[in-house]
Amino acid sequence: MTEALIPDSYGQFLADLNGRIRAAQLRAALAVNRELVLLYWQIGRDILDRQERENRGAKVIDRLAADLKRDFPAMRGFSPRNLKYMRAFGEAWPDEAIVQQLVAQIPWGHNVCILDLVKAPQDRIWYAKATIQHGWSRNVLVHQIESGRLHRQGKAVANFDRTLPAPQSDLARDITKDPGSSTCASSFLNSASGSPLREASTASRWRPGFLHRSPLLPPEAARLHRNRSEDEIVRAGIRRQDELLSLGRQRPSYPLQDE
Repeated sequence: MTEALIPDSYGQFLADLNGRIRAAQLRAALAVNRELVLLYWQIGRDILDRQERENRGAKVIDRLAADLKRDFPAMRGFSPRNLKYMRAFGEAWPDEAIVQQLVAQIPWGHNVCILDLVKAPQDRIWYAKATIQHGWSRNVLVHQIESGRLHRQGKAVANFDRTLPAPQSDLARDITKDPGSSTCASSFLNSASGSPLREASTASRWRPGFLHRSPLLPPEAARLHRNRSEDEIVRAGIRRQDELLSLGRQRPSYPLQDE
């Protein structure tokens, strides 16, 4: 009886809502990722500058790691090893414009892969652009680098017209994956005492979809969450996303240095 009352247009309505929700989630996650990568770049540049001026070497990194962990105990990513990656990241990308327009659009783990596996600056740019263009996950990026995709395809053949990842790509799923996983981005959001995101995460126990309550989302997404019946529709769409993510977690992953 109830199903008979649902209009034929409901399927399209649900599909439209799912598309808007995923797009809003991706925009929010991209904004967080961009800020985190830019922060890491700025830290790396500051470390380089201080080491050059004071000739302190690695000692400043060890001291900085201990002090930052003390000041931000809930935030991951401040191990000596990861701070050395930040320094290498700042050294590899001296031009802030390239960082903002290109490498800040991909996750930190992707950037670490490129730092480790690609040495030539122009080749690093190529793989960063290719990651956005083709929506590569971190595992796929590692495979493409190790198999020499750049040299097999040739630089002249590439036509990179994307500046942001496609919403349905593996890269987008990497950026918007369950905040409950051990990512630097989730701890970055959750580290500020008294922040709305920290309070939301505590209330929701980091369940998938917490970004839908983020102040980064547009007003229409926030209104959807306040409407209980439509919120149930939201969760149905998120469950499908979680199924796709669980398939991706079964594959071996490239280790991220954020201990």
